[in-house]
Amino acid sequence: MRFSPDSDPYDPLAAALLSPFSRMTDMARVLFQHPRARDVFAERATLTENVVHALRLNAGHHPDDPQTRALVGELSRIVIRPTAQG
Repeated sequence: MRFSPDSDPYDPLAAALLSPFSRMTDMARVLFQHPRARDVFAERATLTENVVHALRLNAGHHPDDPQTRALVGELSRIVIRPTAQG
């Protein structure tokens, strides 16, 4: 199964998981960009590591995929500042 940065809008589990994030349907963007992600995901550090790993795998298998390239480019410009909580 190929990784897709966008969730299926008809998937009820994805809709429930992403409900606190005001219509953001891309888990990678939610984890790295949404201000509430640190509060909602108790294991955010593990989740972000897994998302980065999945993006690397996907980019390696599909290097010309424009959506993956755009997402990786966008996320690579984000500066993540560590907090006391990690």
